[in-house]
Amino acid sequence: MSNRTYRYFSGEPLYGFGYGLSYTRFGYSAGKLSSSRAQAGQPLKVQVEVKNEGERDGAETIEAYLIPEHAAGAPLRQLVGFEKTQLRRGESKTMQMTLTPRELSLVSADGTRSVEPGEYKLYVGGGQPGQSTGTMLRFHVVGRAAVQR
Repeated sequence: MSNRTYRYFSGEPLYGFGYGLSYTRFGYSAGKLSSSRAQAGQPLKVQVEVKNEGERDGAETIEAYLIPEHAAGAPLRQLVGFEKTQLRRGESKTMQMTLTPRELSLVSADGTRSVEPGEYKLYVGGGQPGQSTGTMLRFHVVGRAAVQR
């Protein structure tokens, strides 16, 4: 799958996912997780402050990408959640998402889905990591949990 989809693409796209959908700029800060040590099979809550830093009102789609740092063959990144919000010029809003065990899971070569132990990053921003403004949060998963399809 190397370089086949956004999940495995290691190059620089000409236009990142969501490019040009807004006429203003957004900033991200104060990102935090419900826990830096997540138990496999339990949901993980994420919170981030989003601010419209541009000159006009606008809509932003806040995207959350899971980045497993330990699993060979796993995607480089995978979109696990998103929320859309409307912000007036200069307005800030605290956005929250709850990621389910399915959203935190990986699929093995045999097709089984599970939450695996190890180190992860969660990028929350206006697009893919490295292509947009956002914040990177780190966490560790303890244990292993099978996830039903």
